[in-house]
Amino acid sequence: MRRSILAVPLASVLVVAAVGCGSSSSSSSTTSTQSAANTKLCAGATSLQSAINNLSGLSASNISSTKLASATAGIVSAASSLATDAINAKANTTALQNSLTTFETKAGSLITSGQSLSTAAQSLKTDLSPVEQAVKGLAPNCSGTSTGTTTSGS
Repeated sequence: MRRSILAVPLASVLVVAAVGCGSSSSSSSTTSTQSAANTKLCAGATSLQSAINNLSGLSASNISSTKLASATAGIVSAASSLATDAINAKANTTALQNSLTTFETKAGSLITSGQSLSTAAQSLKTDLSPVEQAVKGLAPNCSGTSTGTTTSGS
């Protein structure tokens, strides 16, 4: 049962990483277009952080296979959107790509490990730390979010 719970969402993380690997063509975009892309990037970073927080909120007393699968799928969906937003904002997605690939590899090994749900959730929480750091690196100028620090200038 545990294998099927995470198999589909985790396979999607690999797709997210592959999406991020594509290079965006450099076209002349207006300041407002770049500003809109940056705004979407900040919103995407906030959404991913929220999805990560949903997983972090799972504990031994409230975990179920459905909740773990839902939290994982939420992370995958938010990461996919963030990867697209980052490319559109012409952000360097290397750290995000690498952290998602590592997360997918480690999470995939959990599927076959036979660990309890609470142990698997704790491992996933730990494995998400590099993803959170990559998000903070992608969106450091997003004020009012927990994903980055406010800095002046662009």
